[in-house]
Amino acid sequence: MIQSNDRGWNLFRRGDGQWVLQHRTSPGKWHPIRIARQYRTERAAEQYARAWLCEYEKKVAERPTVVTDREDDRPTIRGLVDRWVELCARNPRFSPSTRKQHASNMATHVLAYPEIADVPIAELGPATLRAWLRKVRDGGRVTWTWEKREDGQRTRKIVRGGALAPYTCRNIVGTVTAFFADAVAEEWVALPANPMKHEAVRRELPDGVPLAGRHTIVHLSRPVAEQLLSSAATPQWRRVRTLVALTSGMAEGELAGLRWEDVDLDASIPRARINKALALVGDSGWATLRKTKTANRMRVLPLHTLAVRILRFWKATGWAHWVGHPPSPTDAVFPNDKGEPWRPDMALMLRADLRAAGLPDVYEGHPYTAHATRRSFATWLNEAGVAESTIKRLMGHAGSGVTQQHYTAQTLATLQAAVATIGLEDSLVDGITLQSDAISGRDRGAITAGLSADFGAGLSAGRTMQEAKSPMISNAPPRRFERPANGLGNRCSIL
Repeated sequence: MIQSNDRGWNLFRRGDGQWVLQHRTSPGKWHPIRIARQYRTERAAEQYARAWLCEYEKKVAERPTVVTDREDDRPTIRGLVDRWVELCARNPRFSPSTRKQHASNMATHVLAYPEIADVPIAELGPATLRAWLRKVRDGGRVTWTWEKREDGQRTRKIVRGGALAPYTCRNIVGTVTAFFADAVAEEWVALPANPMKHEAVRRELPDGVPLAGRHTIVHLSRPVAEQLLSSAATPQWRRVRTLVALTSGMAEGELAGLRWEDVDLDASIPRARINKALALVGDSGWATLRKTKTANRMRVLPLHTLAVRILRFWKATGWAHWVGHPPSPTDAVFPNDKGEPWRPDMALMLRADLRAAGLPDVYEGHPYTAHATRRSFATWLNEAGVAESTIKRLMGHAGSGVTQQHYTAQTLATLQAAVATIGLEDSLVDGITLQSDAISGRDRGAITAGLSADFGAGLSAGRTMQEAKSPMISNAPPRRFERPANGLGNRCSIL
């Protein structure tokens, strides 16, 4: 890029190699001129630009110019952000969660920095954007604290400090990049190129690695998984759900969106058809059943033999004991106790169950997340020598070609053989089914019989204040306090 702000013009080279001349037509107003592609070198483009500007100045001198400095002629990010949010809301390709994320990123990480939010967009150069990106990347982590005012009222205050997670930072940059692209496309501003795509700005982006590091995969080992699944301190429905998650690789939204009509346990190759997911943010603002995250996530998964056995039991007995009536084909496989689809906070529950089973709730210093079951599935397949292409297809990462979208009997057999390499103890299913006993739809006390002293100690000793709250998202059942039969007092149980 050639800058000549004193002369009122800049020379940019686009990603496709074409040079663009940007010249100032009035204070804060710039206009782009594309230079013919035959001028490929920087020197040739500069000579053309100077010749063009010379002719332009002659024509300007021959006619009167009207210079205006009105705020309307100097658009800023703050002045356009509401229009952009409305534009995103009308885009049918954006999911509600994407629209919410864009709005949140702009409000929290862009409008909070006047050096880019209130400066005319035409004057935002790579240096300004790089400085903002470094500030957000290295110290833009946001936390909330409660403060007590003089009148006694408590108010929530935002506190910034600490480095952002790499993927969070990249997501914010993606939002700002999309904003500039739409602002140019809608002709709200005249820019020669998207400034967020400038090579110097992109160099400030952190590498896309998880918080645990590039070579650390937070997952459950087989011994840990077996001890967790065999623990009587874990409620039955969570043991069933975790077993299916570990042996299928389904994401949380896919598990929550699975219905009985999507599960065929009697087929020659028992399978689950993944064609929807329960999104955390729906069209109405609440959890909503929507299409999968990507088109590749729509897939057919052969079920592990243990998953088939436990789902047969869950459908015939466990589900009715949990909800209070037999399931119908359109019912969720893993509903709340009212039979409604839901997204429980499985990260909090998983860590609580690990502690109750006498296991650590961290992996190499990093807390287990709900995604740990999906990572475990992929890790176990990789350790068993399953081909990477097969793992990608099972995980929903495969390509979107025609051959990738359709399953033949041979394909399902190959995928079934891959899933079968996950070697968990058959006795796990027996241990889970024995937990049902005689449970009625109204009295689920027997389900949590194992949540006695060990689980109570885990809750009191290891859980944070946030975890102590009801770890449910959407329409989850509330936390209950049950009085044990021995009359020793109340114990907290999370069903």
